[in-house]
Amino acid sequence: MSNEFEICIDGKTAISGDRQSISMIFNNLSGKTFLVRDGSHPTLGTYEMYLEQVRSFWEVEIDVGSTIEMRETAEAKAERLHCIGADLPGSYRDAQGQSVVLELRP
Repeated sequence: MSNEFEICIDGKTAISGDRQSISMIFNNLSGKTFLVRDGSHPTLGTYEMYLEQVRSFWEVEIDVGSTIEMRETAEAKAERLHCIGADLPGSYRDAQGQSVVLELRP
C-alpha cells in the first residue's frame, strides 16, 4: 500500500502528495471548503476564483462536468469522486441543491 495520493482531473494526474494535503485540495476542488464558509474563503476567495487559479496554475481544463478523483497513487480505483456542477454519476445534490461529494471507500 502506497502512502502517496493523487488527484486526477478527467483521468489525468494533476497533483500528488500525502493523504492530508491531497484530501484538503480535493475538498477545495469539490467546493466543500467553500460551502462551510458561505461561499467564500479568506485566502482562496470564491469557488469560481479558486477554479480559475487552478486552471491557470496547473494548466488544466476544469469546468462543469469535469471529474475529479482522489486515489492512492498505486491504486486504479478512486477513493473519492466528484463531478463539478453536473448531476452525473459521482456527483449528486442535496435538498438545498448543493453538490455533494461521493465517498467511495471509508
